[in-house]
Amino acid sequence: MEGSLGALYRKISKIEDPKAMPSIFPVLDKWILDGRVVDRSSLLGFIKEFRRIRRYNHALQISMWMTDKRYYRLSCGDVAIRLDLISKVHGIEQVENYFKNIPKQLKFLEVYSALLNCYVRSEQVEKAEALMQQMKDIGLPSCILVYNVLLNLYYKTGSYGKMDNLLHEIEEKGIVKNKFTYTIQISAYAVKSDVEGIHKILTEMKTDPKVLDWSAYSTAASGCIKAGLFDDIESAEKIFEEWESRNLNYDIRIPNFLIAAYCRKGLFGKAENIFNWLIEKGRKPDAKTWHFLAAGYIKQNQMQKAAEALKQEMSVVGFFWKPSKDCLAACLEYLKGKGDLEGAVEIIKLVRGKGIVSVDIQERLLNHIKDGESISKVIEILGDAMDGEEETSNVLAVEEDNALDGDEKPSKLLAMEEEGRERPNMLKTFG
Repeated sequence: MEGSLGALYRKISKIEDPKAMPSIFPVLDKWILDGRVVDRSSLLGFIKEFRRIRRYNHALQISMWMTDKRYYRLSCGDVAIRLDLISKVHGIEQVENYFKNIPKQLKFLEVYSALLNCYVRSEQVEKAEALMQQMKDIGLPSCILVYNVLLNLYYKTGSYGKMDNLLHEIEEKGIVKNKFTYTIQISAYAVKSDVEGIHKILTEMKTDPKVLDWSAYSTAASGCIKAGLFDDIESAEKIFEEWESRNLNYDIRIPNFLIAAYCRKGLFGKAENIFNWLIEKGRKPDAKTWHFLAAGYIKQNQMQKAAEALKQEMSVVGFFWKPSKDCLAACLEYLKGKGDLEGAVEIIKLVRGKGIVSVDIQERLLNHIKDGESISKVIEILGDAMDGEEETSNVLAVEEDNALDGDEKPSKLLAMEEEGRERPNMLKTFG
C-alpha cells in the first residue's frame, strides 16, 4: 500500500494487543477529522489484508466502522465476511444474533453459506444440518461450495455414513464436483485406510483436467502414508509417477514429500534419485528439500553430506524458517571433529546472516568452535533462539505435514474457496 493510505494501514497495524482487542475507531476517526479521505474500496482492501494475516479483530472493526461511522451500505458479500469475522472474534452465539438482524433482502445464498461455515468451524452438526434443510426449503440454488462445507464437517467429525449420503445427493442432483470435493473424499478414504477408494477418486478426477492438480496427488500420497498403508511406499511412488507424467503445474511440495518419506524409511538412495530428478528437470530445491536430506544423511551417519545439505538449506532459507537444533549441532560437531573450522564458521555465519540467531549467540558458537572446547553444548547455547523446531530424531516422523505445508488439508482448501478462489459470483445468481 502506497501513499497516505499506506500510512493509515501502518497506523492501524501498530495496534497489536489481540487479547485486549483495543478499538481502532479512534485512529480511523482522527484520519477523517484531519481532512483525509478513505473510500469504500480502500477499506475493503484493508479488511482483505487483515483477514489474510489473521488480524480478524482489526478486519471486523473496520467492517463495523464502515457502517457505524461512514454509513456505507453492505452487499451480500460484505455481510458474509462480517459473519465469518464475528465467528472468529466473538464466537457462534454472536454470529447467530447478528444473523437474526440481517435484512431479508440481504439473506441470499452467500450469507446463508457463511453462517453454515460458522457452524462447521464450531463442529455443530445438528445446527449445520438444520440450516442446510432451511436453505433447501426456501429455494436457494444448489451450489457445490455449500455441499463442500457440509462434507468437510462430516469428514472432521468422522460421520462417513452421512458423508456418503450427501455425495449421493450431489450426484442425484447433477451438481458438478470440484477439486475441493474430491480432496475431502480422498482424505476420508485415507483415514479409513481405503486404498481402492483413493485410486477410484483419482481415476474419476482424470476425466476433468480442471480439478486434477498437485493438491489432489499430494493429498493422496500424504493420506496414504499417514494411514500407514504403504510401508514400502510403492503406491506413493505410483502417485508421484502419475503426477509427473501428466505435466501438471510444478510444485516442489510433492517431490519434497516423497524425499522425506524415503528418508524416514531409510531409502536414502531413492531420496537422492528424486533429488537428482529435480536437478535434471531444472527445478530448484527449496529449504525443505535440503532440510529433509540433511536429516536423512545424519540418520545414515553420512555427516559430510549432511553438512553440505545444511549449508544449502541455509543459503535458500526464507523468513520464518529455522533449521533443526539437533541437525545444526550434529553438523558443527562433525566439522569441528575433523578440523574443518572454516566449514563450521561458514554455517554459523549463514545462521546469523539469516537472522536465526543473535550476534551474541553467534559469538558464543564461534568461541566454542575456535577455543578447542566441546561443541556438545551447542543446543544449550542456542536456547530459546530456536525453540519450537523439531529435532533430528523426530524430524522425519512428521515430514508429511512439513513437506506439504498442510495446504492439502480439506479445511485449508475450503478456506481458499471461502476466500474467493473459485468462488461463484453469488450476486449474479440473484440478478
